[in-house]
Amino acid sequence: KLYPTGALDFTFTIGVAGKYTPVRYNVATNTDATGGTITIKPVNTKHPTTTDASNLELAYYWNVSSTGFATGLSVTHTYNYINSDVNGTEASYVAGRYYSGGWNTVPESSTSVTPASDYFTFTSKNYITGDYTTGESTEFSTIRTFYSLTSGNWDNPGANVWSYLSGGAPVSAIPSGNPVVIEAGHTITVNTDSKSAVSITFSASTSILDLGSTIGHSFGTVSGTGKIKQSATAGGAYVFPAGIFTSFMTASNGTFEFGGATNGTLPSQATYNNLILTGAATKTIAADMTINGTLTISAGVFKNTTNNKNITIKGDWTNSVGAGGFLCGTGTTTFSGSSAQQITNAGGETFYNLTISSSGVTFNNSVNVGGTLNLTSGNITLGANDLVVTSGNAITGYSSSSYVVTNSTGLLKINNVTTARVFPIGKSSSSYTPATIANVAGTADQFS
Repeated sequence: KLYPTGALDFTFTIGVAGKYTPVRYNVATNTDATGGTITIKPVNTKHPTTTDASNLELAYYWNVSSTGFATGLSVTHTYNYINSDVNGTEASYVAGRYYSGGWNTVPESSTSVTPASDYFTFTSKNYITGDYTTGESTEFSTIRTFYSLTSGNWDNPGANVWSYLSGGAPVSAIPSGNPVVIEAGHTITVNTDSKSAVSITFSASTSILDLGSTIGHSFGTVSGTGKIKQSATAGGAYVFPAGIFTSFMTASNGTFEFGGATNGTLPSQATYNNLILTGAATKTIAADMTINGTLTISAGVFKNTTNNKNITIKGDWTNSVGAGGFLCGTGTTTFSGSSAQQITNAGGETFYNLTISSSGVTFNNSVNVGGTLNLTSGNITLGANDLVVTSGNAITGYSSSSYVVTNSTGLLKINNVTTARVFPIGKSSSSYTPATIANVAGTADQFS
C-alpha cells in the first residue's frame, strides 16, 4: 500500500484460509517527502523465535516491511487475531515486535492487548517494519544468533558445529527458533523434521543447507547467496520449507537444488534465482515458475508433460542430460533476460512454445520447437546449430528487432509448410533480411 506524505488511515483486509486477520495502520503524521509503502504478509504459525518452550504465544504472526516514512512518523498499528490461535493465558499477553535480530522489551510502553476483542495495538510509534505477534512475556526473551563453525549436523550439539560468534568458541546448544548464519564453505545437514529459525543467512555461495527429504521446517527470512538442497519424500513430493524467500530468490542471490533418487513433484514455488536439478529422480513441474538466474539440469528428468506449465528464465539454460533431460509438454518457455542468454544441450533441446523476449539468445546446440516460436524482442543466434520449427504456421511476432541470426552453418528449418511462409532471418545482428517461401504445390514439406 502506498501512503502519501501526511496522514492516512488504512486497513489491510487480509488473512489466510479460514482466518480473517485485518491490520490497521493509522498514520497520524509523516513528513517524508516520498511518503511510504507498507507490505504485509500474514503467517499461519507461531513466530519461530519466541523463547518459551511451553508455547505461550499466538500461533500466528504478521511480517511487515516498509519503505519511506523516514521523518516525522507517528503511526498506530492494530493487529486482529483469531481466538483459536491463542495459547497460554490471553489475559497475560503482551505485544511483541521482532526486529533486527531481537524482540522489543516487553511490555513496551504505548502497547496493549485487548483479549475481549482479540487484537493488540502499538500506539503512536515511529516505526513500521518488523514481525508482530502477541504472547506471554516469557516468549520475548533475548535471542542468540548461531554461526556455523564447520560442516556438520544441525542437531549435533557435541560436534563443535555452532558458535554464538562468527569464528568464536563452540557451544553445546543447537538452533531452535534463532537467527542462523551458515558461513562460507560449510554444509549444514538436517536429518530430522521441523527445524525452525527466525532467519537463515548464507554468507557465501559455498554456504549450503542440505535438508534431504525432511519436512516441516520454518526458516523465517532467508537471504544470501548460498544453496538449499532437497530430495523428494517417500511419498513423492519436494516439500518447500516455510519462510520468506524474497531476497534469496532475487537475481544474483541464492540457489535451490532438487535431487535424490526418489521421483517427486516439485513445490508450487513461483520464483527461484538459480535452479539446479541433480540425482536420478524425475522432477515433475507443479506450477508456472520464473527463474531469475540459471537453470542447470545435471541429472534425472525435468518433467512438464503432466501439468504443462510455463517457465520464464532470465539466465542461461544448461541441460547436461541430453534430449531426455527436459520433457516440455505443451507449456511455454520464455527467455526474458536483460543480458544475453544461452541454451546448451549436446543432445539438442526441445521446447513446445518458445518465446524470445530478451537481450538475445545464443544456441550452443540445435533446438526444436513443436508449437509456436514467438519472437518479441532480441535475436536468436544460431552459430553452427539448427532451429527446427515443426509446425509450419508457428513463427509469430518477428521484426527487425527480433529475428534469427544465421551467422554460420546453422539453419532455420520450418516443417509442414503448405503455403507461403516468412523466414525471419539475417546474417548478423545488424542485418535483417527476411525471406518468403511459397509452397505452390501445396504438399507439406520442410524448407530451410
